[in-house]
Amino acid sequence: MIASSLKWAFWAAAFVLRAALIVAGWVLPVHIMYETARTKGMNLWERYLENSWRNPTPYLRGVFQQPAPEVKPNPDDLVRKRVQKKATRYTEVGPFVEYWSLSNMGYGRYWEFRIGWKFVDGDDTFWPTLQLGPKK
Repeated sequence: MIASSLKWAFWAAAFVLRAALIVAGWVLPVHIMYETARTKGMNLWERYLENSWRNPTPYLRGVFQQPAPEVKPNPDDLVRKRVQKKATRYTEVGPFVEYWSLSNMGYGRYWEFRIGWKFVDGDDTFWPTLQLGPKK
């Protein structure tokens, strides 16, 4: 019980730090000139939107490395391929935990709830995340 509480406390501290950096990116867009493969060729306003709102902490990649491959099958695979109407996953690797739930709402829309550290195969980023709401 205590170990599980410490894992969520670790996530909360990391999430607060990332949220503070995101807010700083909105107010102080010092990284507006930061160019990634995604922002190449964008004008100043588009780079501001990308770097300050959508992905304000791109230069922190590598601080945390994903400790294990993504657990399969993931909710995306199960729900989008219509194997199930709703799927959930709980992943725990060392101090990193993730809970992910995805439901089919019909008409190609899905409802997602994801909290913890986002495990994604083939992604070099590994962040504390909180996602809630509809998605395509």
